[in-house]
Amino acid sequence: MNTAWSERGIVGRGILLDFHSWRLANDIPYEPFKTGSIPLKYLKATAEAQGTDIKFGDILIIRSGKNIVDRINTLYCALIKD
Repeated sequence: MNTAWSERGIVGRGILLDFHSWRLANDIPYEPFKTGSIPLKYLKATAEAQGTDIKFGDILIIRSGKNIVDRINTLYCALIKD
């Protein structure tokens, strides 16, 4: 099966929504060890706070939270410290 993507790749304007920073500024809880979703209203609020206008065809990248490896390292260091 031949598709345009496989022949030419994907080209578009990349949009980064920094949900993590917006979440921290708005006291939205985050549990790194649980699966969850980000409501659309939060993504729209993040884009608005950043002054980002999302258009048809944009490629959306979402910074959703702190790297879980950082959290594990923090917990590990606290355990071996005692």
